[in-house]
Amino acid sequence: MAAPEATQPTTLRHAFGNVLSFFILLLIGVLAFSIRLFSVIKYESVIHEFDPYFNYRVTQYLTKNGVYDFWNWFDDRTWYPLGRVIGGTVYPGLTLTAGTLWRILNSLNIPLSVETVCVFTAPIFSAFASWATYLLTKEVKGAGAGLTAAALLAMVPSYISRSVAGSYDNEAVAIFALIFTFYLYIKTLNTGSLFYATLNAIAYFYMVCSWGGYTFIINLIPMHVLLCIVTGRYSPRLYIAYAPLVSILVHKNLFNIMHVYLLQHEG
Repeated sequence: MAAPEATQPTTLRHAFGNVLSFFILLLIGVLAFSIRLFSVIKYESVIHEFDPYFNYRVTQYLTKNGVYDFWNWFDDRTWYPLGRVIGGTVYPGLTLTAGTLWRILNSLNIPLSVETVCVFTAPIFSAFASWATYLLTKEVKGAGAGLTAAALLAMVPSYISRSVAGSYDNEAVAIFALIFTFYLYIKTLNTGSLFYATLNAIAYFYMVCSWGGYTFIINLIPMHVLLCIVTGRYSPRLYIAYAPLVSILVHKNLFNIMHVYLLQHEG
């Protein structure tokens, strides 16, 4: 009869630890967001540098004309005098993300301009990246290590320089996608869940759409799988974690081949 009484304090302590971790994560997200607003305080809400301003122009065109016109847009003001086919030369993840955020906010009667959404996209996703770092590190080492890793990522200068407000470049959303993809891969390895494997493939596809750094993922994960096979650590969970990524990669290559073919035979 003493077992239930001994279990109750452990359950309460576990529940209290989860609530405390939630509030700490919330504070880390607020820190990650607010620490990147110094450029807005100093220079007002503006887009900084050349590539972020080009991405802002592309997002503005997307919100005004829709996805189809954006995909087929030939911008004669970029790479002058040659021009640039936007749909075939950009990573659309950033612009589609900001455009979707803008539409959601306007549907909720929050009338923010496209420029304002673009300025604050990077700080918002820096908070998401910190939370994704917590999930990844917790899956590997534990909740305490996860909170430490999240706090460090929120304040690391090298990441702040690529995600400050107004720095509207691909890394604004891609760092989050990179970390979240690795988290879902580790989660699938630990659970063997096809649900997490599917989410992992979707997260990887989002990473491919956002930044050329997706090669880090598609190089490291096959190396890990090969090492597991060589060392005799192969398991069905490893197959479940890796197979959906391979299918996404094959379909991506087929999509690229088809897109190049259509561009060559257009008209």
